Amino acid sequence: MSQNSQRVEISGPDPMSVARVVLEERFTGEDGLQMLYVRGGVPYEWYGGNRWVGRDEEWMEDELWSLLDCCVEIQNHAQGQVVKPFRPTKGKVADVMRALYSLVRYPYQGEPAWMDGRMDHVDTKYLIAFRDVVVGVKETAEKWDGKGPIEWVTEKRTAALFTPVVIPVNFEDARECPNWERAMDDWSGGDEVWKECRMRSFAYCLMAQRDYAKWFMEYGKVRGGKGLGSRAVLSALLGGEPGFVSKSIKDLMGSFGLDRVEHARVLLVPEATDMTKVEMRQMSSLLKQIVGRDPVDVNAKFQRQRGHQLGCVPLIQANEMLSLPNAGRGVTSKMVALPFDVSFAGREDYELEEKLLGELPGIARKVAEAAVRLVKAPPQEKFVMPERSKEVIRRFEMRNNPVQAFLDARFVEDRNGRVSNETLRAQRKSWEQMSEMQLLRGDGTYASQMHLPSLLLEGTTWALSKLEWRLTTGQKVRGLKGLRVRRETRDD
Repeated sequence: MSQNSQRVEISGPDPMSVARVVLEERFTGEDGLQMLYVRGGVPYEWYGGNRWVGRDEEWMEDELWSLLDCCVEIQNHAQGQVVKPFRPTKGKVADVMRALYSLVRYPYQGEPAWMDGRMDHVDTKYLIAFRDVVVGVKETAEKWDGKGPIEWVTEKRTAALFTPVVIPVNFEDARECPNWERAMDDWSGGDEVWKECRMRSFAYCLMAQRDYAKWFMEYGKVRGGKGLGSRAVLSALLGGEPGFVSKSIKDLMGSFGLDRVEHARVLLVPEATDMTKVEMRQMSSLLKQIVGRDPVDVNAKFQRQRGHQLGCVPLIQANEMLSLPNAGRGVTSKMVALPFDVSFAGREDYELEEKLLGELPGIARKVAEAAVRLVKAPPQEKFVMPERSKEVIRRFEMRNNPVQAFLDARFVEDRNGRVSNETLRAQRKSWEQMSEMQLLRGDGTYASQMHLPSLLLEGTTWALSKLEWRLTTGQKVRGLKGLRVRRETRDD
């Protein structure tokens, strides 16, 4: 119907009856598909024939005032029909809006989701939505032989698929993107493995699939391409919020730090340095909760606290090495690290961002191609990192898990091996002198030699256990089982 131009008949003044009429008249398409859903307290309207747009309560109230002003109640009496105007008031509008929200609550935990009952269609976790079509990445990967041209599985996008995260370009508009190719060469130093890893990281961010359990760290020099690639290009690919949310450490650790994050595909934390010890522990815990898909309490303004399984990919950028607790390699085991070794400070191309955004259709197609390669790759080859990444991870572990760094430097994991406590302490003394690091307890205090075996057990993923044995002389020895001293360090 045309708003403000037609009389809308209602059967009665009760809010639920009126809300059903509003849903039918204003928020149902010609194809019968519902065009309004409320997810996480946010109303989303199918708008312009190709996208779900987040609205606010003020917008909803305006729509209802306009529509309800056209509503009339037809009353049948013995003397005939009586037409009674609805005459909206503030209270009536509020009651109808609450009733309408109860009818259009989003029925699924995550998105994208098919809203017309198609549960055996393409897997929604592997979808990438463009403005014109939806790309079925998993189905495309299954058809692709891994060598020849990709035969795309696509479908025209309609209100049948609910997803506020849409690449704001047409899939069919893909073209060459020379500025992007040149920038990737510059940022990577020409490293093909680096470039493929970054393209796959972007692809992982665009999909809702989170089973690979990864987070990304972009580490390196100032003006090295971290911000321009992720803050500008990746954000543009995701259409900005709600898909892409950027928060500083201070904001993220605040009372409402996770507000908006529950709907994001990417959580960007730029320049994550200068954290307090409390913030370090909180950030490390949050990373593990997000990647492990554990419920996280989200405290949003004007809403009650709720436990959410966050579907975002954490992307942390830093010019200095991060300080995050990493006991048992709980953080680094899921990290994909990309080093940025070249700084363009003093020789920046201030027009590069505009050039790259002008090539977004071509970049988007290349990211979709990387998504197909990512899904097609075997589990151990999803994110192959360049050799330089190993040094970044080593430095991270040296800083954040000195226990594991000590074990890696001085011992080899060996299920049949055993090392006495006396040897452990001697190796520790030598390592601390050479590395200028200390083995600390969880509270930051120095671990005594007596507590060293327990500290090693708690801080590693190695299968170690305490052991007591006797020498041929009959002397009782205590130590750890599951490791042996590296040959090259036995004389230290």
